[in-house]
Amino acid sequence: AVKKSFSLPKGYKTFKGYDGKEVRIDNDFDNDGINDLAIVCSDKNNEAKIIVFYLTSKYFVNNTYYWFPWDYSNINFTYKNNVMDITSGDDFFYVTLKLKYYSNLGNMKLIGYGEEESIRNPEGNLVPVSSKSINLNTGEYQIKGGVKKKISIDLITLSNIEKYFAYLNAIGSNDKTK
Repeated sequence: AVKKSFSLPKGYKTFKGYDGKEVRIDNDFDNDGINDLAIVCSDKNNEAKIIVFYLTSKYFVNNTYYWFPWDYSNINFTYKNNVMDITSGDDFFYVTLKLKYYSNLGNMKLIGYGEEESIRNPEGNLVPVSSKSINLNTGEYQIKGGVKKKISIDLITLSNIEKYFAYLNAIGSNDKTK
């Protein structure tokens, strides 16, 4: 079998975490029997970071891949039960994206979005001050574990995810329960 490889976007290199290792996950996201890749890359100055997704069912056919800017630190990938979790942030702010491949879309769909913000109390312990979880499959969101509220959200996939980050971040910001 020929070992196929992925080409990084022009002007980018693989990003190395604090441990000196690439921040990546290799798994079969699109269920075609070939490992796909999600990897964090940075520009030449190590300033701007992006996450690049290579789905072999697309990439090895027409070199299509997806990427979006992701300038958070401590980026972690996990893949379990066909769901990719991307968690990133620092002690005070975390963002989580949940993505799942749908064959009818030929793409990974954003099915969940979450945020958690914390502060240090006078004793120096981290205390969560706000949290948000959005289930994009049911169209429900929750602020600080409160009442679930309905929201209408467009279909978000790797093709258009970047356009929705500000919108997802703003959901619930006008809620009185904050």
